[in-house]
Amino acid sequence: MNIETQISAILRAAFPEVDSDDPVFYYSQIGDVFQGLSYAWLFWPRLVFLHGAVFLALEGNDEAIISGRLKTPFADGHPDWPRLTWSEAVNSYNRFEVDQLFRHWREPGERWADACVILGRILVETWSARLLQQYPGRAFSVELVETEAPAELWLEVRQESPDLATPPSWNERRRFLEM
Repeated sequence: MNIETQISAILRAAFPEVDSDDPVFYYSQIGDVFQGLSYAWLFWPRLVFLHGAVFLALEGNDEAIISGRLKTPFADGHPDWPRLTWSEAVNSYNRFEVDQLFRHWREPGERWADACVILGRILVETWSARLLQQYPGRAFSVELVETEAPAELWLEVRQESPDLATPPSWNERRRFLEM
């Protein structure tokens, strides 16, 4: 079954009042310009550049939140905790659970996992294009990572090249930028 057929089946189950098998038909029938505008940031996200790294902005007020968290010690540097490299820290900010991108869940619940997989695949393509467009001198990987639990589906964005330069003030033990 191709992706459009899968999307059509999912949309038909979610919106039985729309009489079409063409997934393109749905946005004009069930949405409005304000919903379209709000989803634009999901498909073509704002990117934040901090300390030589690119972060996807999907929460709102991301630059201030990420900057504040990077400047706050995670812990007292407990000796049992593994060190966290700068690349690992950046990657942790660029990892998103697909179903957690939304705070409103609707029926049909039995189609939720399928919808998340297909949306994740689409976001891999659009986010890859966005990163290439905004940062043509850098290479990124955008991957959909499926875990054993069907509800746990992640989008992971990583800068592949050039290698991220670790800021001199990065503390791997306490996981923050010392200022």
